[in-house]
Amino acid sequence: MANSTLDVAIIGAGLSGLTLALALHQQSIHCTIYEAREAPLNVGGGLMLTPNGLKVLDKLAVYEPLKKRGYNFDHIYFQDAESRRILETIEYGNLERYGFRALRVYRYIVLEELLAAVKEKSIPIYFTRRFDHVISETEDNVTWKFKDGSIATASLLIGADGIHSTVRSYLAPGLKPIFASMAAIIAAVPTAQLELPEASDPDMNAASNIYPIPSGIVVPRLGAFVIAPQTHNGDEVMITVQRPMTEVVEARWVDVDTDKEHLRSLLRQNSERFPSIVQNAVRDIPTDQLRI
Repeated sequence: MANSTLDVAIIGAGLSGLTLALALHQQSIHCTIYEAREAPLNVGGGLMLTPNGLKVLDKLAVYEPLKKRGYNFDHIYFQDAESRRILETIEYGNLERYGFRALRVYRYIVLEELLAAVKEKSIPIYFTRRFDHVISETEDNVTWKFKDGSIATASLLIGADGIHSTVRSYLAPGLKPIFASMAAIIAAVPTAQLELPEASDPDMNAASNIYPIPSGIVVPRLGAFVIAPQTHNGDEVMITVQRPMTEVVEARWVDVDTDKEHLRSLLRQNSERFPSIVQNAVRDIPTDQLRI
């Protein structure tokens, strides 16, 4: 089927759905996006984007504005809490080797830039259109129904509607994601709150600094406390730990996220076993910046 006659429907206006729409548009393939909510879902938190993904965003003319709104870095370090020895260095980006530094950026910022690019290219996008089920499928097209009773047809139907995808349930009935009983507790605090020792290098990502960041401060048998800048000038950091949550079932996630005092206590758990940088990080945690 020629590109000029191909009509693609994308269910979901998240990161993947919006990016796919821009890529199809670049190949002169007509597409339409349908989103169940009133706006793209922003589940909060940030992303660490490596060169592979940034090359895609660059080809879609989205990388340059993103680069100016996020924290650019090359390495993530795992550092022993007691000796401050760097246990492992993971390369996330390298301008000379890959053409890009890695980028730590808020998820909502990526969504904003993608959505702006979609609107600038006049790609049709419809909100409050919740996919319900496929009515019929042939080699040439697929017809489906929305929850509001309306019906649509396209050459291809693509599900970009997240981990609980309703489109996937048509292709793989009964296949459901399984909770691994671990959850990340995250918050955002000012970098100044960490009271970092005087840096030998103004680049916070430099290994010569006493605490180069992004990093995971490691205490044996307790795991890592992760600290990562997420603003362009590095004046704000994300702090996070992983905690077992075996008692949580899907229906209770909203309740768990609403109980901020419980989340705060989980984030602070065992912090006295970590160095002062971690204790300072959890000293004052804004409620509106705390979530799972």
